[in-house]
Amino acid sequence: MKIVEIYLQPERYNSRIKATVGGAWMAVLANGDEFPICADYQAKSANHAKLIYLEDQHQADRFDFTNRIDR
Repeated sequence: MKIVEIYLQPERYNSRIKATVGGAWMAVLANGDEFPICADYQAKSANHAKLIYLEDQHQADRFDFTNRIDR
């Protein structure tokens, strides 16, 4: 699914857990679903957050569970 927007969600107070939740760079998919990419301090802009996401995806694609050797 394609990312249509990346935005910075500021830290906020969550009354359900009675704690402040740190800020995060969020991605919005074409179907409206949202997911966090990284913490607010890890990226300086939306483009930087997108690069972090793409690098994480690249690393995940390179890891192949079928080549795992248990000893």
